[in-house]
Amino acid sequence: MRNSMTRTALSFAVASAGLLGFAGVADAAPSACTTSNQGAGGSAYCAGGDGLFRVTITCRRPNGAYYFREGVWRAPGLQSHSTAWCDGDNSRVTYIGVQKRNL
Repeated sequence: MRNSMTRTALSFAVASAGLLGFAGVADAAPSACTTSNQGAGGSAYCAGGDGLFRVTITCRRPNGAYYFREGVWRAPGLQSHSTAWCDGDNSRVTYIGVQKRNL
């Protein structure tokens, strides 16, 4: 009888933990994201979801050296763009990405 009660209590605890673990799944990361290359900079926009997003760019200097820049974190929605620029030494964007995080 005692083993049965222990197993039942353990099963309940595991099931409860599983349900609580899925509670955070409802928080959707930013979605419907697009990027734009402006030559010496880049921007990102996310139309939906929750959380935050920002643009990340890789820049290349005229001498061939690469470096990175990041825009500010923004919440998705209308008029919410994250923008980053390369240094003013004729550097050009070689890659644009979007980082996302849930709150």
